[in-house]
Amino acid sequence: MNRFFRHIVFDLDDTLLDTSGSLIPAAARRAIEAMLTVSGQREETGRAPVDVDSWLAKRNEILRRDPRADVWLRLAGDEEIADIGRRAFFTYPVELMPDAALRLTDGATEILNWSRERATLHLVTSGDATTQNKKIERLGIASFFNSIQIVDATYSPAGPLRKRAAFQKIADSNPGAVASEMISIGNRVDTDLGAAKIIGWKTVWIRYGEHANLSPQRPEEIPDFEVPTLKDLLSIWWQQFKLDDQWNV
Repeated sequence: MNRFFRHIVFDLDDTLLDTSGSLIPAAARRAIEAMLTVSGQREETGRAPVDVDSWLAKRNEILRRDPRADVWLRLAGDEEIADIGRRAFFTYPVELMPDAALRLTDGATEILNWSRERATLHLVTSGDATTQNKKIERLGIASFFNSIQIVDATYSPAGPLRKRAAFQKIADSNPGAVASEMISIGNRVDTDLGAAKIIGWKTVWIRYGEHANLSPQRPEEIPDFEVPTLKDLLSIWWQQFKLDDQWNV
């Protein structure tokens, strides 16, 4: 009989929280509005006037063609303006979102309840600390996790190295667990998967949202499992693992 995992690390956006549905479009519009305001104030940019919808369409096309792109820098062509857009995106006031638009993904509640009976759960998410904490509070999920880490993504993309440091901190805080007993679940193969697998963890790719076409480019980015939703993952785990084979958590 297979052993379940001692420690499970969940990502938040587009893993537990459905951000692609409503939050990302609203935050992207806010970011572009902020960038265009600054661009319009700088005659030296020499840019022709553009509208928000044109830049939104360009943003989406950039990510469709190159999901790893620093989309704000590609749009702005200027580091300072890109930083303004990035910060505006990650600090979107989630309190303005109605409850219907800020919801857990399919199967999230069920897998959190099922998993915490068998393992210790952790949350590692990228973004602005205040904004991410507001999301967690609105969703009412903080009590599921033994630890919560927020990797700051407001000043540059939160790449694999910073996610890896967060994963390593969890490993170091639990010296009794070996790498094969740790698993990271997320929607990005580069940060949620690659940064965990390079230190020996198992990984699950929730292939959902605007990074669903971010294909693996390195061996460590190849997931151990790939599913479209957490509901599908729970169905697999329910068949594979039994309650009487749980760890003492």
